[in-house]
Amino acid sequence: MVVNTPGNTASLISMAVTDIVLLLIMLGGLLRLRFHSSGTFGLARLVLKQVWWLFSVVVIMSVYGCVFL
Repeated sequence: MVVNTPGNTASLISMAVTDIVLLLIMLGGLLRLRFHSSGTFGLARLVLKQVWWLFSVVVIMSVYGCVFL
């Protein structure tokens, strides 16, 4: 395998910058949610809602044969 490091430098830098920006946006949103919500329980409630929604979608899809667990 031939590795072209100088040619990949721009894409590696842009991926790192994008990941850092997305991480900062996520942390800012979580801090905003924590300050405007009811503390840790509000954040836990949001995570529980997201996990429960995903779990119910997977269960429904497995019942109809779309997903094989």
